[in-house]
Amino acid sequence: MADYHMQYSFKIEDLKPEEVAWFNTEFDAADNRNEKRYETEDEWINLGEWELVDDDSSLWFHGYEGFSADLADMFQAFLKEHRPDGYIAFEWANTCTKDRLDGFSGGACFVTAEKAEWNGTHSFIDDKTREFENHEVC
Repeated sequence: MADYHMQYSFKIEDLKPEEVAWFNTEFDAADNRNEKRYETEDEWINLGEWELVDDDSSLWFHGYEGFSADLADMFQAFLKEHRPDGYIAFEWANTCTKDRLDGFSGGACFVTAEKAEWNGTHSFIDDKTREFENHEVC
């Protein structure tokens, strides 16, 4: 049997104490919503693994399990409230413990206060293949 993983590791740096407090409140609220909305933890909205590092001035997201698009929504809300001219960007790798054709890919997300843009390797390949077949690329 093969195990599939979504691996990621990134930080939001230079957080002020009030920004750390904002994240703590948001994570607690997400946990409360999950407990009310879903019967088992397997159904929960996954905001990823996180911990405070660098003398509590950075928030480190990391793990081998997936996270939901709600993470980008939370980052966007954070940026609107605390850093309207800033951005948060992160990447991930999809891996598998066995060589499977569908077991490897990845992607990235770029979040501003106004929008979040996602780009995965599957969609990139699909777009480039379509462009090539339509003679739009060399």
